[in-house]
Amino acid sequence: MSSDFTKRIVDFFAPVCDVSGKRYVVGANKASEFRQLLKENGISEPKFANIESLSPGSFEHLVQVKCDLSGTQFDLRCNQAAMLAANYRKHGNSDRKILSAKLVSPDAYQILILSRCGKTGEAFYSRENCYGRYESEFLPILRPRHPDCKLPSRDLSPRGFEIIKHAADEILERLKNWVGSERGPSLRRHRIVSTLGRVSTNLEHDSPEKVESYLRLQAVQIGGNALVNYEWEIHKNEYSEKYIAGYGKNGNPYYKTRWHHEKWFTGEATVVLAQPPGEQRRHAAGFSNQQGRGDEHFAAVLGVSPEAIPDEMRIAHQLLYSMFRPKAEILTKEDEENLSKFVEINEAFNYFRVKNEF
Repeated sequence: MSSDFTKRIVDFFAPVCDVSGKRYVVGANKASEFRQLLKENGISEPKFANIESLSPGSFEHLVQVKCDLSGTQFDLRCNQAAMLAANYRKHGNSDRKILSAKLVSPDAYQILILSRCGKTGEAFYSRENCYGRYESEFLPILRPRHPDCKLPSRDLSPRGFEIIKHAADEILERLKNWVGSERGPSLRRHRIVSTLGRVSTNLEHDSPEKVESYLRLQAVQIGGNALVNYEWEIHKNEYSEKYIAGYGKNGNPYYKTRWHHEKWFTGEATVVLAQPPGEQRRHAAGFSNQQGRGDEHFAAVLGVSPEAIPDEMRIAHQLLYSMFRPKAEILTKEDEENLSKFVEINEAFNYFRVKNEF
């Protein structure tokens, strides 16, 4: 039997595609797979209802559909409509166009998907995520003590980024106005307004200067501008290592000893808020009122009357100080809020101390 005759017999029994009208290989019918694909994507087209025979070529042609949002062609098997709608519901966005779309291409999905900002809590387009810039530009300034050095997620909106940028700028400004570090409990020619807490470092710094620099950064991160009772400590470690120095006549190795000497530095200090000599005589109310904050505002922070006597203000400050004193690490949103309140309490007490000279 000739091959041409055999081919004609095979073609005669081969199924015919309902879409193209052409015959195709037996067993390659894609009709059920196509119906399942339509069902999974919630598509009901009358013109596809009676398809019982579908060739692979026609199947590949039919699964090329147009995105409802961008108008571009894409493969129906990559439809992201359900995922995009679920993402918008999760973030409380009721955009009807998005929620009603049945065909969404992967490219449109990447452009429109939302994320939740770890700083502001707002929903924003994931494509605008600023976390990478935050990590490279501001995290070295904010770590390890500032509340913004630990965001709950790696999602950061442009508005959240600007808020953190402002905080980092404030830290850099405080560094410019640094008062100094003293080994003793006081500062020369500066008045200590309030004590903010202790800072320390167990990192292996290679000089006392680097220890001081790291502690200074921690100090400005919690609102201070000077260090007192500053101390650094040197650590040393020695160990030996044997190594092959050569080989004898018989090929046997002989050894020598190499000694390693290591040293590193750590330190700790107390963070304080100090006032330069020129500002000690200046009336505090004049400066604060320029910012729209005066007696009423700062009294409300301390929970006392603006006419309260110094002892009442001291007691109120001590009580609030013990309640909101920051922890060694800022781990939760509550810790962050407590730190902000702590700085505000010290600022309010400082205002009345300078104003009333007590």
